[in-house]
Amino acid sequence: MTVGVAARNEEATIEHSLRSIDDALTELPGDVTVEVIVAVNGSTDQTRQIADDHATGRTHYRVIETDAGLVEAQRAIARAADTADYLIFVDADCLLDRHCLRVLAEVMEDRTVQATWATRALVGPTRPGFWRGLLNFGDYHPDVILRGHYLVGQAFAIRRYDVPYGSPHREPQPAKVVTHLQLDRGPLTDDSYLSRSLIAGFGREAIRPAAGAIVYSHPMRSLRDLYRAQRRKAYEVERLNMLFPELRTIRGKHFGRRIDAAAYARLSRIARLQCRLYLPLYANLWRLAQWQLAASLRLLRWGVPLRPCDIWPVVEGTKKPFPAT
Repeated sequence: MTVGVAARNEEATIEHSLRSIDDALTELPGDVTVEVIVAVNGSTDQTRQIADDHATGRTHYRVIETDAGLVEAQRAIARAADTADYLIFVDADCLLDRHCLRVLAEVMEDRTVQATWATRALVGPTRPGFWRGLLNFGDYHPDVILRGHYLVGQAFAIRRYDVPYGSPHREPQPAKVVTHLQLDRGPLTDDSYLSRSLIAGFGREAIRPAAGAIVYSHPMRSLRDLYRAQRRKAYEVERLNMLFPELRTIRGKHFGRRIDAAAYARLSRIARLQCRLYLPLYANLWRLAQWQLAASLRLLRWGVPLRPCDIWPVVEGTKKPFPAT
């Protein structure tokens, strides 16, 4: 088994993340051979030094340098991995539950499963306050806000990691658009592309959640965080539509969110208010990001020079150090 960790400027969290991986490894059967590959990609802080220090004395750890970008790091991990069966990827700004790797591995024993993922849970108080509870309502109440059928990328296992730079059906775009959206880099997020590709190639049931596998991360702390999260997803959706037009329709069929009426009815009055505010806020910030992108593309077509945009802005609230345990 290979566990891959892509890390860029994660000095506040990577030590906690690697420790949680070490703890989760102890839950695996004794006959399982494990390697952990940490891919440091374009870091300008102490991420590499912290990863090297953690790997010292651990023969199953490797730290490698890769080009900037999450997908570039994941590609490098897949090339470097000794395993031929499947890979497990873990984000460097989250913590694994002690049982997470074992549960992911158990799901992958079913050879019909191409990928599986851990459920996201938020660290911090169970009563987070009205504002933070509103901003993160979908994660605090996953039984109310039901996600579509897609891979979640914070901790997931996959049989074949293959994220190309583009498809033969790629739509030709003006050079200014290619530069502005950095299309020649290919997909910038793994889970967005892989969800489309796996469903197209193997069907919906090839992607299966791993019940009981939990990955912990920080909640978003501000409206700016929520907007940045929506903006980068909206931009990546449009980039993928341009890069892989043959997969465009899959998102609409499988990736939406909906409310479970029975679970909503069980909410308190305050939680219902949070839900009613969260849904339009979530949707309107997405529309704002789409409008911003459309305006940029129109300016480019009018001949206005624009520099490459920041497609993947940092959601700052998720990069805080984890509390000592």
